[in-house]
Amino acid sequence: MANDAIAMLNKYLEVNQVDEEAWLELCDMYLAKQNFVKAQYCFEELIAANPMNHQHNLRYAEILYSQAVANQNSITLLELARKYYSHALVIVDDPKDTKRVHNNVARALWGLVKVCKAIN
Repeated sequence: MANDAIAMLNKYLEVNQVDEEAWLELCDMYLAKQNFVKAQYCFEELIAANPMNHQHNLRYAEILYSQAVANQNSITLLELARKYYSHALVIVDDPKDTKRVHNNVARALWGLVKVCKAIN
């Protein structure tokens, strides 16, 4: 059943490549199956469409970190995750939504600490 939904979403995204919600849903499905490579691709598409979205950068960094841990701390993936955690911290700027911003800043800082520790 999940494979059918993934196939249908992929077919839909062939035609509607700018649908962020569809990319996010597809990513969640891939993450549920622990298919980090395909989930990573989904977020690459989202970041290409909107590079200044700190939430996309943060989730992409988390996927890279998870993939690195699954690959016995791949240094290349860890360094890339560190870049995206840092970038997410730099572009967080929404004074109207202070609660969500503070949660994302804490989440990005914690991810940055974990990835730096893993690199050491």
